[in-house]
Amino acid sequence: MHHKSNHILALQCSEHHISALRARTGKSGVTLTNHIVEEGNWPQEDGSLLRKLIEMTEAHGFADNRIVSIIPRHLVTVRVLELPATDPAEIEGMVALSAQEWVPFNADEIVVSSCIIKTIDDSHSQVLAVVVPQFTIDEHIQTLASAG
Repeated sequence: MHHKSNHILALQCSEHHISALRARTGKSGVTLTNHIVEEGNWPQEDGSLLRKLIEMTEAHGFADNRIVSIIPRHLVTVRVLELPATDPAEIEGMVALSAQEWVPFNADEIVVSSCIIKTIDDSHSQVLAVVVPQFTIDEHIQTLASAG
């Protein structure tokens, strides 16, 4: 997809809240240009959320922006862990193995991500781990793609 502007749009949407933070990138860095917040009742099942996103896309020119979308917190599993490792690859494996215990899905049905928050000592790290069912990501992307 070709983006016609130098704007980045951070977009978080759910059935009751849509927040869009737009920033412009340039030689001098990043400048916030606007923040749009809408509250309402837009059930995804009846297409209301999609219609609202289409309306906002057309009204605010979202389609020309590079979009970073945020999946609402209530749809993901998040853990802060202390792990006996400092190597990112080793931590990634530990988190992937543990993640299956946190959610009622098979390993091939989830997406797992992690990042080191801080190194505690030479052999331990505090880690942020996130697990999202693949169908949640697929539905989220489909909704955004359909909105333009």
